[in-house]
Amino acid sequence: MSMSKSKMQRSQKASKGAAKSMGKRSRKTPVEETKEEAKQKSPPRPSLKKRESKAERKEEPTRKSSRQTNRPESYNIDVLIPDVTLVENAAKNPMLASKYDGTQNINNWIMSEKLDGVRCIWDGTTMRTRNGNLFYPPEYFTAGFPKDLILDGELFMGRGEFQATVSVVRRHDQGDGWKKIKFLVFDGPGIKGDFQTRLKVLDKKLKKCKSEYVQLHKHEVC
Repeated sequence: MSMSKSKMQRSQKASKGAAKSMGKRSRKTPVEETKEEAKQKSPPRPSLKKRESKAERKEEPTRKSSRQTNRPESYNIDVLIPDVTLVENAAKNPMLASKYDGTQNINNWIMSEKLDGVRCIWDGTTMRTRNGNLFYPPEYFTAGFPKDLILDGELFMGRGEFQATVSVVRRHDQGDGWKKIKFLVFDGPGIKGDFQTRLKVLDKKLKKCKSEYVQLHKHEVC
């Protein structure tokens, strides 16, 4: 009984000592508590950044979206964008008229008068037939023609004057008969764009030409 009582007293003392030591470790002094409370109550200080001057400030370049839209392509009629393939094939394979049989819906089609003339291609330097044969006009006739355009049209003297026109343009002597002829243009096969776009470009360019012998053939919408 004496042995067990002494053991119990020792264990009680040990547990009291452990509790005292734990209390000492966890207890804070008044100074430490004051500092801790001050930290919790005071707001965080904002981080200070150096202000950049206009000279130091760099603007990022504007980024363009790489996504393709379904918007129709537009063309500046002051800047021609020649299609090399069309330019090379213009004189070899000019567009030919097709016969209207009365069954097609021609609403919004673009129409022009069928001329009694001779088909002609101007390639910027020379005039040729649709088969590639040369015409020999006088220098004054083509002096004001645009050098940066291929023109598809007809050499025209007047309605009912087809034979008279042929007799002039087939000659090589560059006679005065060319003064009665006009080169009426109805297409520009080297211009990139649809037919309406090409007509707009031709209208603007040919109005600037200083020549009385070339003009745009009149077109109308059905």
